[in-house]
Amino acid sequence: MDLHSNNFLIAYRDETGRIKRKRYYFNRNGLKEFKEILTKDDVVAVEITVNAYYFYDQIHPAVKEVKIINPVRFKIICESSSKCDRKDTAAILMFLELDMLPEIKIPRQEVRILRGLFSTYLMLNRDKTAFKNRVHSILKENGVFISKTDAFSEKGEIR
Repeated sequence: MDLHSNNFLIAYRDETGRIKRKRYYFNRNGLKEFKEILTKDDVVAVEITVNAYYFYDQIHPAVKEVKIINPVRFKIICESSSKCDRKDTAAILMFLELDMLPEIKIPRQEVRILRGLFSTYLMLNRDKTAFKNRVHSILKENGVFISKTDAFSEKGEIR
């Protein structure tokens, strides 16, 4: 399947072996409708996106397996000259059938939460440093000379 922020397109084979497709909204109703067609024998493959873990959590109890694809190692989609949902889903389906999809291991929920918190911490720390550098630059531009450490300390003296 090709997962987007507001919809997803699935590809599957019908009784005759032909590739069929169906698009669902990525909301509660769309997920419910999609889960109704799934069986415990189904294997679902989806490329990693921001919402892939949420999708995984919703779908994995209803199927045999959910494979999360590593797009960096799946060059057919990653480096495709024409991004087309129809072609992408067909490629995913064919490589799924051949058991040749480069997968990402799904970490436990606790690990995902910790990773998210740590990423946010790093981002905030980087932003804090950039903000301090900008304030120090503005002060210098206006003839206020303070050491970087003093500008953001209790001391905060202007020299």
